[in-house]
Formats: sequence, structure tokens, C-alpha cells
Amino acid sequence: MRALPLLVLFLAACNDRELGTFNSPPSATILSPLDGDFVEPGGLAEFVAEVGDGQTDPPDLSILWQSSVDGELDSTPPDASGNVYFATNALSSGPHTITLMVVDEGGKSASTSIGITVGEGANPMGSPTITILNPTDGATLRSTESNNVIATVVDDIDAPDSLRAEIVDVPDGVIWSGNPSFTGNISAAWNFSIGTHTLTLSAIDLENKTAEQTVSFEVIDGGAPTINIISPASGSAYDGGQPIRFEATVGDDVTPVEQLQAEWVSDLQGSLSVTPPDSSGNVAFSTAGLVGGTHTITLKVTDTDSKQSRKNIQVTINDPNDRDDDGDGWTENQGDCDDASPVVNPDMQDICDDKDNDCDGKVNGSDWDAYEENDTLATAYDFGDVGDSFWTNETVRLSGLSIHKDGDEDWYRWATGDIIIIDNVDIQVTVTGLPSNGDYVLELYNIDDNSVRDSDSGGGTLRIHYVGDWLDDTESDWALRIYAANWPNNSCSTTYDITITS
Repeated sequence: MRALPLLVLFLAACNDRELGTFNSPPSATILSPLDGDFVEPGGLAEFVAEVGDGQTDPPDLSILWQSSVDGELDSTPPDASGNVYFATNALSSGPHTITLMVVDEGGKSASTSIGITVGEGANPMGSPTITILNPTDGATLRSTESNNVIATVVDDIDAPDSLRAEIVDVPDGVIWSGNPSFTGNISAAWNFSIGTHTLTLSAIDLENKTAEQTVSFEVIDGGAPTINIISPASGSAYDGGQPIRFEATVGDDVTPVEQLQAEWVSDLQGSLSVTPPDSSGNVAFSTAGLVGGTHTITLKVTDTDSKQSRKNIQVTINDPNDRDDDGDGWTENQGDCDDASPVVNPDMQDICDDKDNDCDGKVNGSDWDAYEENDTLATAYDFGDVGDSFWTNETVRLSGLSIHKDGDEDWYRWATGDIIIIDNVDIQVTVTGLPSNGDYVLELYNIDDNSVRDSDSGGGTLRIHYVGDWLDDTESDWALRIYAANWPNNSCSTTYDITITS
């Protein structure tokens, strides 16, 4: 008989999931050109973007600009602030889909695309080409100033001064109509009303082919501050916990920019940042703390005369657990217990491995025996009283038991009679059917004093026979522990039997 100190009684219950550091994907926003912009053949096209990542510093992100026509264009990395820039005058004529792809050090990626047209491809079916130069989309104008609408209108067949054009503003109505100059230029002065405006320039050529372009802008009180939100673009979406940089430029015709009060506010969370502009009128902050949902983010700027301007953008924060990272059709919120593995989800069948393939909370759950979960002394299957009567032994048998995975343990407990001198303990345990190519351990515990009273190890059949001390009456509560020191692969469904006589 061997007596070993009981080092561990309570073992951690199985946990099927492997825990790791969450790596959120990077973000990417193309700031220029705008979607739908026109580039002159041979003209310089400048591409500007902003990227970021919660785990990888911007200069360490991998960048790739691609054209659907010309292929790979540029891979210059971002600067320390996440700004990305390249320029080219070598784009082929015709429509292009320009895609910016960003990959972080953890392998997560993001991409965003815009459409631009080089040369005559900007004129579908020969219609005129319109470019509104001023005001720009998203601009802020002052009501006290006369603002010029400046644009160009050209056609691939007809002379510019033969085209008919019209500028219509909502809410101000028609502000100009006529023919462009012989070079295609249009300039129209207008005092816009205070408020939000949508301005549309339309044109028709001699073949009755039409085109139009629209910009939106805001006109504020002439004495109020001006605001131009640079990033993020309105409508951008991010994962929860992903850092987002908010950046704008502000100005005022009287108050020095450093004395302006600037506050970013969310309609879902209230005030996010109160940061004064720098000497150049830049005001910015970053946060990773936006809650899930669609936020209307308002930048409020107030000057020393208490005149205030506001500008809004919308930003959506998604739950990363609603994203299917491994492409298997299941998200974590839908029950995917390992969204990094496409072969683990609730649609899969359980196989003999170390994974919870079908996400039912059980590794190799189809091979669990009827007495699971009994992986610790605290969860041991209790036989109750076994051989508790004077001078008699009792036998219990269980069959169809399994050590269904590496790290699985089976615990059983019972109580038996032990009266000093009168009724001594005599316990015999036999385990049969264990895989012969494995190394299994059978341990007999005395719960009363937390000690191992006997053990056996090996494969096939294991046996224990323990006779207690006639003068010791603290041997009433017992437990068996069975586990694999070396679990043979693919033995999930192999079953064993156990016989206990006490």
C-alpha cells in the first residue's frame, strides 16, 4: 500500500474555448479624391487617406492602393498620425475603382473603395462633364459674404459655350442659368440664406444628353465660427473598442482661434471632448469608448461673442461579435464559440479532437458518459453508502464510462462503515477496458484526511486493494479519481468499466 499526499482536490472545470488577445481590424477612410470625381487625362491625381488600428502603430501598417484598371499603384506606409498620401499622373483613361487595403501586424485587414473617371470615360454616353469647384461638398459659408459658385462644364463633342446649364439651390431656388464660357467656366455670385443648402448644377448638350452634380454645404451667421470636420467621414462604421480620431478645423472672423470653445457631443453619450483649437484652428481628439449604435456626433464651436456654430456627422459602432471573422456563416453572438476557425460552429458535427466542434459547450460531447460532468471531487458522482453495514461488503459496478479527451477526469465517491476494532475498511477497485496504448492513473482518496491511500497506473486493467487500520475510525468517506497521464489520440469513444467492493 502506498500513501501519497493529496496535493489537489479541487480541479478547474473544463473550458472548451482558447482565450487570446482580441485583435480588432484596422480602419481606413479615403479623404481625396471623392467618390465620382473626374481626373483629366495625364493630370496629377492625388490620393489622401487616414488609417488607424487599435493594436498596430500607423507606420507599421501595410498599405496597398489598387486600381481596377491599372492594378497595384502604391504601398507607401502611413506617417505617425495615420496619414497616407501618394500621387500619380499615369492612370489609364476610363472609369477606375480605387481600393485602399490596410493590414495590421496581426493579419487583420480593412479596405475601402471609391470610383473615379479619367478622361472621356467621365462622360457616360457622351453627356457633359461637370465639376463644381466652389463651394465644396460639406463646406461652411458665411451669410455676410457674397459667395461665388465656380464650376466647369465641358463636353466630348460640343463646344462648352453651346451647352445649356442651370444652377438650382435648395432652399434659395434658381441662382443662375445660361451658357458656360468658351472654356467651359461658370461663375455666379450669390448671397445664400442661413441654413443647410443643396446646390445642383445641371447641363444639356446639343444631342440632348444631360449631366448634373450636387454639393451640400451650410451657411452660418456671418459672425459665427466656421467648422470643417475632416475625419471621420459621415457614415463611417467601426468595431466597438476600436480607436477613432475626430478632427476638424475651425475659425472665426473676430475671435482668435485659440480662444474659441470647441465641444464634441454624441446624442447617445453626451459630451465626448472639450478641447480648445490650436493656433492653426485644428481641434481633435481620439476615443475608443463609443457605445454600440449609430451616433450623431456634433461639433459645437462658440466664440467670445457667444455666437455658436454646429456641424454633425454620423458614426456607427458595431459589435465585433456580430462579425463573422472566419466566414463560416456564424458570428459569436449567433453561437460560434471559435470565430477564428471555420470548422467550429453550431452546424458542425462533433469529432474526436480537442475542440468543441458543434459549440454545445462540450468537447467531444457525443462521447460523454452518463456521469459527466464529474471532473472534480466537488462534482464527483456519489454512490451513497457502500458496505456501511456491520461485517459485510457491498459491490457496485458501472459500465460505458469514458475519458473522452485529454485532461478529462472521472471522480466517484461513497461512504462505508468504519468502527474502531469492530468494523474495518476493506476496499477493492478494478477498472477494465482502458486503452492499452495509454497511460492511465487510478487513485483512491480518503476524504476524511485528504490523502491518497493507494494508486495504480498503466493501460488495460488497473487494480487497487486497500485494507484500513483497525484502530483508525476516520476512514468512512472515499473517492476515486481516474485520469490519463498520456491520453491516446482518437480514444474519445473507448469505454471502460469499474467495480468497487467496499
